[in-house]
Amino acid sequence: MNDTAKLQKTTRLRWLMRLILVCIAVFSVSLFFKASDEKIITTPISLSQTGRMSDYVMSDFTVTTMDETGKPYRILSGSHMAHYPDDDSIEVTSQISHFVDEEGQTWLILSDKGTTYEDSDEVQLAGNVMITRPGNKEIELYTDSLHIDLAAGTADTDQAVKMVSPTGVTFGTGLDADLNKSIVKLHSKVRGNYEPFIH
Repeated sequence: MNDTAKLQKTTRLRWLMRLILVCIAVFSVSLFFKASDEKIITTPISLSQTGRMSDYVMSDFTVTTMDETGKPYRILSGSHMAHYPDDDSIEVTSQISHFVDEEGQTWLILSDKGTTYEDSDEVQLAGNVMITRPGNKEIELYTDSLHIDLAAGTADTDQAVKMVSPTGVTFGTGLDADLNKSIVKLHSKVRGNYEPFIH
């Protein structure tokens, strides 16, 4: 191969490398604008009511978690999510969760606020907490604070609880619930108003 052919080959390789670099740059810019469209803010944001700094936030989001077989078992959505690196916590406002139990039944869980931690199945809910089954509201639970272990499928609180069922309304203080078995136990001060069952 003469010097002219070598020079032409080297020139073509240089142009090819430049073309590849331009394509990579265009792809990176497109990813940047796509991420911007998803309302993800990566700059630190100070929340005035707490004085804490978050390293990322999301607005109007939905996050789906899959089980080992690839089926969705938890869907979390909310109006605002913030991650705090000081303790690796995640706070969600206006949270709506759909949790699938071992029987494949879906539970709907609502609250004003939810707090969890990275790689944790435990969630602390606060403010207007409600649990029910969408489309089959045989039972509705209302309280102001609730701890949920999604891995175990359990929920508990020591706060006042209202339980609504087809037979009436039951009030109590504190509860333990097994969401997988649909078992709810009220701790104390249990009282209620019940409708007579008619065949």
